[in-house]
Amino acid sequence: MATGEISRPSGFAVAMSHVVVCGGSLDEWCETDAVSWSKRIDTVVDSVASMGARWITVCPYGGEVSNERREALVVRLVDSLFGTRRGDRV
Repeated sequence: MATGEISRPSGFAVAMSHVVVCGGSLDEWCETDAVSWSKRIDTVVDSVASMGARWITVCPYGGEVSNERREALVVRLVDSLFGTRRGDRV
């Protein structure tokens, strides 16, 4: 198994390769601190790992915030989750 790859449990004929989680408004995302983000992402990873998921996409369900708040959120996610920035995506 490659580093970072999630193994598929026995008994699963087909692994789930990609999970999309959509939740919370953009404003709620901006109010979430780095420790809470880390816990939330760990919970999602733990929840889908047994199903063989290799990719997880997490996105807000909507909302608008100022450019300054959006930028602060992106920086927080990059710093706390060791993410890589791609425009306004992490």
